[in-house]
Amino acid sequence: MERKYWFLNFLLCFILLPSYCLAIEDMVAVKQKKWLIISDKEGLKLTDQANQVISYYPGSYKQVDAYIINDDANENLFIGALNSLTNGIDFFEVKNNQLIRLITISELNSALEGFCFYYNQSLATLDVFLLKDQEPVEQKTVYRSYLKSVVNQSVRTIPFVGKDSRCSVNSNGQVLYIAEENIGVWQFNANAETPLKKSLVWYSSEAQLEKYPIKKIEFVDSIGLVIFQENRNVLTLLQDKASKPISIFIPFEQPIDENFTARFSYNNRLTIHSYDEERLVFSKTVSKKQLANESTVNNLESNFFTVEPTAETTPVVNWGDAADDPAVWVNHKNPQKSLILGTNKKSGLSIYNLDGSEQQYIAAGRLNNVDIRQGLELGNKSYAVAVASERNQNAMAFFLIDEQTRQTTLINTVVTGLDDVYGICLYRQSQDEQLYAIINDKQGKFNIYHIAVYPTSVEARLAGQFSVIDQPEGCVADDRRGILYIGIEDHGIWSLDINAYLRENESLQQSFLEQQNQLQQDTKNQLNPNVIPQKLFAVNELVKADIEGLALYQTANHNWLIVSSQGNDSYAIFDVNETMKYLGSFKIVANLKQEIDGASETDGLETVSFSLGEKYPDGLLVVQDGRNVMPMERQNFKLVSFKVILNNLKKKY
Repeated sequence: MERKYWFLNFLLCFILLPSYCLAIEDMVAVKQKKWLIISDKEGLKLTDQANQVISYYPGSYKQVDAYIINDDANENLFIGALNSLTNGIDFFEVKNNQLIRLITISELNSALEGFCFYYNQSLATLDVFLLKDQEPVEQKTVYRSYLKSVVNQSVRTIPFVGKDSRCSVNSNGQVLYIAEENIGVWQFNANAETPLKKSLVWYSSEAQLEKYPIKKIEFVDSIGLVIFQENRNVLTLLQDKASKPISIFIPFEQPIDENFTARFSYNNRLTIHSYDEERLVFSKTVSKKQLANESTVNNLESNFFTVEPTAETTPVVNWGDAADDPAVWVNHKNPQKSLILGTNKKSGLSIYNLDGSEQQYIAAGRLNNVDIRQGLELGNKSYAVAVASERNQNAMAFFLIDEQTRQTTLINTVVTGLDDVYGICLYRQSQDEQLYAIINDKQGKFNIYHIAVYPTSVEARLAGQFSVIDQPEGCVADDRRGILYIGIEDHGIWSLDINAYLRENESLQQSFLEQQNQLQQDTKNQLNPNVIPQKLFAVNELVKADIEGLALYQTANHNWLIVSSQGNDSYAIFDVNETMKYLGSFKIVANLKQEIDGASETDGLETVSFSLGEKYPDGLLVVQDGRNVMPMERQNFKLVSFKVILNNLKKKY
């Protein structure tokens, strides 16, 4: 016992506040120099620095967490307390120094082990991570700051089942920490629209953790993660960017008691407090200057703007990494009746209406990428032709869209001879409207085919071949200027003057079988060294590998290349009228009013600049969503009004 506290404890326990000596289960310090204290008998208390009770809520609680949201120049304190009797989280707000219960989040299927808050700044939402016994971790939204509304919205489940777990979140860094008592500390991305990236960031020997199990972790803004272990008088501070954890040795007479610890940081100082079941036994302050490996976060993405989806498609039929690439057929007679084609790389092609509902599904094999060209006159009807890379046969699958009935039909496939087909796009020459299909494989090889479309079949003749330095996927052709843009996943963006290339390869315009035989005998003559892909842009800190989908947004005034920057879940915009000029980047975040999640880990995307009605007056952006959450579902596609992108570009840049 710390002798200097004996008189204070005598006053608190027997004269001023007898209930203070009842068993404390957990506590936390909040910014306004107030304390939250819970117990299984005395409920939840909000106290001041002198331990005087400001507000009280009855109940039986075993864990507490809090978060302060700065809203309209006010600091709003939100509190969660794990109710031992109901197996739920009671969610409170503090108004005029009074605890007001807002909602209870109940768990019916398994016992709750713990929870922690996460504030998503881009969405202005307060989330809670629920740690369950023998069940995956669940993330839920409980408060929407900009609407000032309380909700109970499932976001996703995290495939992690721990034992004797506690958690804490670095909201600014979007990092979730989960501590397992006898294993160590795991780290995850807290933002549901980013890769999960599970990693073990701190551990000790099995014998050490059996002797000194982890009992609590607390993240302190600007300081790091403080790890508390039972029976030890050593605190471990895990700092961001640190090559190894920093241990702070605290010389007090007895070990920190297992459940009754708290912390807060102010004036660049880390203050550690320890409580046992009866009294305050220790308090220590460490200046920030004493902490090694202090680091700052260089946030290059702070200038990205955000947009929200206006609709989302029905999820694809397969779980896992299935949805991949969209294309859009524009109904010029009735734009609101336009269609979205979306590939499912496990089973086929989905066709969606603009409200996201599935209009048609075609089981056509493992389709990866898709592209479309319109206005083909066959007989007395107008058709659009779509082509997809089909990975079962390393082929091109061709579809016709009847522009009167809006029905899509698979007409035939053409085997390419490539090893592992991947990306594909179409090109129509502006001068004579000749149609070409350009397909690549994972080894970086490209085949160009001249396409002739008939009412019941498609003929494809090899028109050329070339290679790039590494694995490509996305490609898009500028029909107006005769330029092919190629995304090489780990490197950047290349271009090819496709008209010049085709002129130099006229000698290769032979029948498909003859050409294949010739190329097998002499591979050198197929390549024209004078017309090769040129590097336009290399990946960097703003546009990060993988480079995935490419699309062109073209109007009388704009010729923009939209690029999926998968490495940071963003979308880059380039002006390609003259040179490759970077205009800016944006992210797609959740539309909470419509309960549509954002988009992340995007593969393919597509844009159109035609007006598609009131919702899309300046066209449409469609992107594949690699993580379909709120709640967690099979992958799908998100729709964004391009008017919102245009407005943000004007404001931001």
